[in-house]
Amino acid sequence: MSYMRNYLVVVRPEGLTGGSAMEFKRYFLEQLESEAEASRKVIERVPEGQNGWKPHERSMEMGKLAALVATMPGWVAVMIDHDELDLNGNGKAFQTKALETRAELLAALESGVAASRKALENTTEEHLMKTWRLKMDSQVLSEGPRTFTIRTAR
Repeated sequence: MSYMRNYLVVVRPEGLTGGSAMEFKRYFLEQLESEAEASRKVIERVPEGQNGWKPHERSMEMGKLAALVATMPGWVAVMIDHDELDLNGNGKAFQTKALETRAELLAALESGVAASRKALENTTEEHLMKTWRLKMDSQVLSEGPRTFTIRTAR
């Protein structure tokens, strides 16, 4: 049921009052700010000097997990500014690397949020409806309207 609720939101996001349709841009900007606030709280609690610690033996190391939290809000800009991301091509620059300090994590978060905010402010509703794809070489891993890929990326 949760999947269907999210899908309906992507098809037609509803405003918080009156049930009127909300622009995707505005909806995603509000979601970005909410996610950024939550991510800041998480990053502020990450212990420094323990990047190698794993919450579970099959988990990623703490440093990589924290960097993932810090960089994910920046993915929105990538989805708006590029028509596709090839994990073996232009996507190599987006591979998550551990950062050493809380200050570096917060800086990465703020940089990504700023880039995504700018991309959202400068895009159009029409562009958000265009197809975006995630690839590995010639294999398409995911493809769909930007509205869907942005919504499901978080």
